[in-house]
Amino acid sequence: MTPPDLQQQPYGSDRRREARLAEQAMVFVECLATEPDSSAPGSIVLCRALDMSPGGMQVLIDQAVPAGSILRLCTHLRGATDDLFLVGEVRWQRQTEDGYWTGFQFYDSDQTDIAAWQAALAEKLPDPES
Repeated sequence: MTPPDLQQQPYGSDRRREARLAEQAMVFVECLATEPDSSAPGSIVLCRALDMSPGGMQVLIDQAVPAGSILRLCTHLRGATDDLFLVGEVRWQRQTEDGYWTGFQFYDSDQTDIAAWQAALAEKLPDPES
């Protein structure tokens, strides 16, 4: 399974500001949140991260999600001790025979693990100075 040509994506490699790590990880995406006072569960979808950076990730998901959607995500990086909870905006999506390739841009927001995510990715990415 090969990602679609990044040059053809609206937010392809020519617009990337950060290095990417080609590491796969399982990701849970909350596609439908519940009301704060509701006991009903939200809609959680399991998908797979295909590459990631300190500011976002590309995932393969089996359903369409509108660009601009702001969703909660949970993932576990290889070698990490804890799950990481993040909030991201869907920046682009492209349907393929495997599902929907989807690009998330993470928000630097309270009550998320964005600092831990960025620190973990900094350890895994090659040093840009070398």
